[in-house]
Amino acid sequence: MPAFSRAFQLSKGLKIPAVGLGTWKSEPGQVREAVKVAIGAGYRHIDCAAIYGNCAQPELVKWSQGNDVLLESYSPLGSTGAPQMDDKVVKEIASAHGATPAQVLISWQAARGIVVLPKSVTPERIKSNFEEVELTTDEITRLEKRALEFGTKRTVDPSEGWGVPDLWEDVPDAKL
Repeated sequence: MPAFSRAFQLSKGLKIPAVGLGTWKSEPGQVREAVKVAIGAGYRHIDCAAIYGNCAQPELVKWSQGNDVLLESYSPLGSTGAPQMDDKVVKEIASAHGATPAQVLISWQAARGIVVLPKSVTPERIKSNFEEVELTTDEITRLEKRALEFGTKRTVDPSEGWGVPDLWEDVPDAKL
């Protein structure tokens, strides 16, 4: 069977692979190896997000870009009350640009060459999330450093209010 080669054409004529590699719940060391295997198999689109604990790593971003891999950050803002939205560095940069913390965080990921898929159903936020902040090299460096200091924080828990079990808890094989 041939490798999956279907791609979707974007509005500017460029194409994005129809299938990418997901890295949720992978250990950082496992991600590097998985990405290498995926590249060898032909993947060129990798899903990651800060909550995964692997996309904030500058070395993974650099390696991926050097190997023609497109990273994707799904729901990078967490949910209402997410701690990164209230971070001092993020708020300082937002204030300097007359922007929101969300706009800064989205623009930072995009500036790093990562596809950003912020989740929202609020019309104002949908529009606001699409406004780019032109970050300086110094601001990008500050955000990168802060992301490493901040670490991974879980901001979305479906067991609270959704009436579903905690999807992030390990389930014994017998229950699958």
